[in-house]
Amino acid sequence: ELCTETARRLEATKDETNLLDEVVKRLRAASLVESRKAHLTALIKSRLLHHGKGVIFVPSFLVAEIGNALAQGFRKEGVLVVDPGRPSKVSAIVKEFALGKARILVGDNILEEGFNLQCADFLVFQDLPYSPLRIEQRVGRLDRIDRIGAINLSLMLSGDDESLCVDEAWKSILIDGFQIFKRSISDLQHLLDAELGNWWEKMFSSGPGGAQ
Repeated sequence: ELCTETARRLEATKDETNLLDEVVKRLRAASLVESRKAHLTALIKSRLLHHGKGVIFVPSFLVAEIGNALAQGFRKEGVLVVDPGRPSKVSAIVKEFALGKARILVGDNILEEGFNLQCADFLVFQDLPYSPLRIEQRVGRLDRIDRIGAINLSLMLSGDDESLCVDEAWKSILIDGFQIFKRSISDLQHLLDAELGNWWEKMFSSGPGGAQ
């Protein structure tokens, strides 16, 4: 709306209006990324005071940027980054992490299956998958059968207004509805499929508040 009004006052052409709109979108996206990096850095610092190592799950398109930012901020602790474009290197990076080459591991959904990350003490989600089983898989990378000690889990959700945030509504469904962080839900797959369909329908028709 701001772009449209500005363009109208400037008597801009359609192409110029679209260009202005794109500029504003990119500025907002850049601001969001900077905000995420700042909050994530502060969170990790507090976690490292009481925990040994942590795994940070981020969206694929942010892996490089978040990884580089953390590498600059945690030179002493060490940061390993899993490149989504180089899946053949993941096993070697996870092995280095397990051997203590770094205290922080950054990656996307490629780390959700097939890797033993029980050497880590805390998890941070910079995104919240819309599949409960994927979330359970993430936690399961650390929560192995022979694990000793609790796992500290932090969720960093999108949006400043929780009443309008889809992630916040989804978190409420996961915690209050499915109790996903208290029990295994793998045996509820068929029920989940049905309930999730109803939830998404309510979310799109009534907004995040109505879906809760």
